[in-house]
Amino acid sequence: SKVLTQVIGWVVSLAAVVFLFRWINTHESTVWQALGQLDWRWVAVSIVLFFPFFAFRAWAWELISTSAGYRGRRWQNWRMWAISELARYIPGNIWSLAVRYRGARSGGVDRRRSLVSLVIEAAALVGGASLVTALTLPIGNVMMVAAVLAAGTLLVLFYGPRLTRRFRPQADVSTYPPALPLYFRYIIAWAFYGAATACLWLAFPDHDGLTWWQAF
Repeated sequence: SKVLTQVIGWVVSLAAVVFLFRWINTHESTVWQALGQLDWRWVAVSIVLFFPFFAFRAWAWELISTSAGYRGRRWQNWRMWAISELARYIPGNIWSLAVRYRGARSGGVDRRRSLVSLVIEAAALVGGASLVTALTLPIGNVMMVAAVLAAGTLLVLFYGPRLTRRFRPQADVSTYPPALPLYFRYIIAWAFYGAATACLWLAFPDHDGLTWWQAF
């Protein structure tokens, strides 16, 4: 299992690098021209802010997977999560989910709980992003939609175990992560993402004169 995990890590990393270089080679002139015009001070700040974004998401995944029964080492859990994020750069989003699933299974989580963990992560991810979006947008239709999504996902995460116990009394709901701590981690993660993206936007010369808060 350990050897297979390492092989998956190397294969995914190599594939992501290959596809990245192929993309750069296809758009070579545009890419290098854009890089030459960047304000690298803003880029550096953006990179620093992206680290806690990924750290809080990995921490949230740790809460989900350990609640589901993960018994491996924390470093191995975070490592597989990072590899699955890297797999997003390989065409086809299924690779990221597949590596996430494999990481949970390698830590002793059964098939059903591994799949449920992916659903819970997706719901919490959307919910956290929706709440941050609702809090940073002016009042309007988009803000209202984001607020409804944020409230809906929070209710699903909070009442999901209760509904499961009601309709399936024999089901084990102790494997569901606590809703509020999980939701909080994704909110903080997306706040850092917004700040990092705003800094990256300001690094481009043609950012339409936006302030940092407007870009956020």
